[in-house]
Amino acid sequence: MAASDARTAAREAKTDVDELRHDVDRLMLITEALWRIARDRLGCTDEDLVQRIQEVDLEDGKLDGRKGPTPARDCPQCQRKLLKHQPRCFYCGAPVQFLPFER
Repeated sequence: MAASDARTAAREAKTDVDELRHDVDRLMLITEALWRIARDRLGCTDEDLVQRIQEVDLEDGKLDGRKGPTPARDCPQCQRKLLKHQPRCFYCGAPVQFLPFER
């Protein structure tokens, strides 16, 4: 029974990895297409992109090629720390607007 469960878990993990690879490939296509639009229509250069990538990368204090988690924000109404991914402040009920790239 344990061997069968292990094989099932391995198949599920492989499926998850395959789906993630597909998602990453799709995101790469989208990112490159968006970059080409920005470059062609706005006159941005590859150097501009590299510099901005480094700026965003350093927002968490580390130049490591990764975007760190978004730090907890304060509620604009009661000033308490907001819980992530909640539509309202847990404490005062004020609606919370999420940032487009909040993690």
